[in-house]
Amino acid sequence: MFLSILFLISQIVFGWILIDFFDRERRFSVFERILSIIIIGCTASGFLVLGLALLFKSLILSIAIYITLNIAFFIYFQKWKMLNIKFSIKNIFARKNLWLILLLLILAIYWALIFFVVLFESPEGTLKAYISGWGDLAVHLDMIQRMAASQPFIIDNPIMAGTHLPYPFLINFLSAVFLKLESNLLLAFRLPLLLYGTSALLLLFAIALRILKSKGFAVLALFLILFGSGWGFVTFL
Repeated sequence: MFLSILFLISQIVFGWILIDFFDRERRFSVFERILSIIIIGCTASGFLVLGLALLFKSLILSIAIYITLNIAFFIYFQKWKMLNIKFSIKNIFARKNLWLILLLLILAIYWALIFFVVLFESPEGTLKAYISGWGDLAVHLDMIQRMAASQPFIIDNPIMAGTHLPYPFLINFLSAVFLKLESNLLLAFRLPLLLYGTSALLLLFAIALRILKSKGFAVLALFLILFGSGWGFVTFL
């Protein structure tokens, strides 16, 4: 579990380095930067670790190399004073930002309800899903476990060994990394979904706010994104 936390922190630091490098003029707000750090950090680190794993045929070695490179990048950019934090915890929790913090809490509760309904651990210790679970949930879990256990590391179809995997698997690969670093399968499955889902929705809200210039209309836009397809999910909560 400790190693998983360390990797998650390294992803955030990597995103912080990238955002700070490409947004030197600080054109984004504090919350836009934080959300972008999470999304870009998770995505960029995922591709980097994946490339290293395919190159060296070892997932654990690729993670070690990635963390080493991450530390080196951090020290290098600190040396040139490119990582200047211009906000504080006090500023984040300023009154003008409380509405966004409340929105974040609402989204966190929303995702938590979905996760605990979609997939949960039974008293016997096995993973089970309600009827609202994704139809291909078992395949996702197979991908995660296959990539985490693969040695030498390869990407193939978990159902038909030795065949090509025609599926966008990056988020499952990130779950495989967490699983490899001693997280349990349930946490490894949920964590990337929670990070991406919450950050992406809040970033969509921030984009809507920039375009529409109204918090009310931005909330309405986010509401339509979340519930535009109907309220049928309420039946399964």
